[in-house]
Amino acid sequence: MEADSTEREKSLLVFHQSYVTNSGISLSSGEEPFEVVAALSGTVEDIVIDDFTGNRVTIKHADGLKTTYGSVTGILVEKGDAVLQGDVIATTTANEWNPQAGNHLHFEVSKDGVAVNPGEFLAF
Repeated sequence: MEADSTEREKSLLVFHQSYVTNSGISLSSGEEPFEVVAALSGTVEDIVIDDFTGNRVTIKHADGLKTTYGSVTGILVEKGDAVLQGDVIATTTANEWNPQAGNHLHFEVSKDGVAVNPGEFLAF
């Protein structure tokens, strides 16, 4: 929100001639895939399989929090599964939606349906 207009414009993604706000962050470790772990304990609320935007897993946590892990493959959990903080849930991959990011994790956090800074939930 504090970024200048040029940086804010870079956070918009275009899909079918519509702009979509990027409400998360992309994490990468070069081109090598890496394991995706649950940031917090919770219950798998949704799994979306989408080759274009990338598969994603959403986990519901206490206090109205939800975390979403996008651009993943090899999903190891199912809807309704209980997961513990640090459990491996998938592996990163690339997708057609954001090809310039290469192999990456798209990580989002929301509280009561409103996007919050995902950086507050990372251990690094």
